[in-house]
Amino acid sequence: MDKEDWKDHVLNSLEGIQKAIPREGLLVDIEQQINAAKTAIIPMHQWRLAAAAALILVAANFWTVQHLVANSRPDSKEIVISKVGESTLISNYKLYD
Repeated sequence: MDKEDWKDHVLNSLEGIQKAIPREGLLVDIEQQINAAKTAIIPMHQWRLAAAAALILVAANFWTVQHLVANSRPDSKEIVISKVGESTLISNYKLYD
């Protein structure tokens, strides 16, 4: 069987096939199930709890960042001490001689 015969055989293999027919009333059953579907309603107190938790998290993050920034600023004394006490650990940067 060459390529053209194989293509014709594949394309003609669906001849005489019967079309699928749904049972009677299937569309009505599907529409009834869609219309009967209930959506979940989240009570207002759950929304309030979620909003309060989010607010607490945002406030805690803000407070933490404020304190980290405030504590990370070196005092002028620390700057002077660090510059005076500055010494090199390695005097020769040649790794291979």
